[in-house]
Formats: sequence, structure tokens, C-alpha cells
Amino acid sequence: MDKEYNEIAKFILSLWGALLSTLLAVFAFIKFKRESESPLVIEASINDKESIDNWILNLCNTSTTPIVVTSFSIGYGTAKDYQNVLYEEKTQLTLANSQPCDININKSTVISNLSQMIKNKLIKDEKALMYSRLWINVKLSNRKLIQNVIFIKPELFGININPKYDQYIATGRFLGFDYIEKYNEGFIRRSKYHKF
Repeated sequence: MDKEYNEIAKFILSLWGALLSTLLAVFAFIKFKRESESPLVIEASINDKESIDNWILNLCNTSTTPIVVTSFSIGYGTAKDYQNVLYEEKTQLTLANSQPCDININKSTVISNLSQMIKNKLIKDEKALMYSRLWINVKLSNRKLIQNVIFIKPELFGININPKYDQYIATGRFLGFDYIEKYNEGFIRRSKYHKF
């Protein structure tokens, strides 16, 4: 009889442990999903002639609670984590649930800051300039940083060389740096050794 109670107790404890670990895994998954989902959608693109001089950045709160944007910046670099900040603005912008917001940014300010950084040799590597893109970075009050690349339509600048590199060349043209000759030199040099 004592043996029977031990078996029942072991079964109940193992069932309790399995149930508890499953609940903890479910709660951990839900917490991870909530933290990994971005509460803000950023759309930044230059699709037409009107948006070349003044960009409009579209922000939209996708969460169920209000969020506060504390700053936004424009960066120029090869990746999210490798950018030089060209323009930054502090703000206290509160967005309610599903509320969109448009932010205007003047192109001349961004270009003058980039030119100044190149002149002061803060950006030294010309190759890095050639393979860089513009990024929008938005910081929220909870210190979360949301980043997205700014899409520039290559057709606006008559670019249709290689889909892999058109965005880089369009970004350079948009900012006043024309790297198409250098890109073509590199492409011709590589094509001597590689068959495409």
C-alpha cells in the first residue's frame, strides 16, 4: 500500500512539473513576442520628383498603447549598426493607437552635414561611401530603437545597371555623389576574372 502511494505521489509530482514547465515556456514565448514586435512602422522612401528635395517620413503606431517618440535621426552607412548620423532631431511626439504621423526632412541639411563630415575626414573610406545607404532611426521613450532603410527609386535617376547595386548608386546620386564610373570600373575589372 505504501508503495502504491509513492507511485501516485511520483506521478502527481511529475505531472505538476511538466505542467509548470509548459506554462513557463508559454509565458516566456509570449514575453519574447511582445518585446520583439516593433510598436512602430516606419516608411521612408523617395519615389517621385517631388520627394527628392523634401522627404516625408511616415510613422505609424501599431501597438495597442500610446508610444512617445523622443528622437529621430538620418544615418548614412553600410548597415544598421554602422552609420554616421547626418541629421538628428529631439522631439516629444506622442502617437495614439494606429495614429500615423508625417515628418518632413530637408535634403539640403542632410547633404551639407555629409559634406562637412567628408571634409573633416570623419568619413574616410570612399569605398564605404560607395556601398552605403540612408537609414531612418527612431528612438522611443522606453529606449527602444527602431531602424529602417530609406528606399530611393533608382528609376528617378535613370539607373538600371544591376538590381543588387542600384540602391547604392541611387543613394549616391541622390546625395550628389556619382559613383557609377567607379562601380563600372570595378565591374569591368571583376568581369575579366569571373564569368557571369
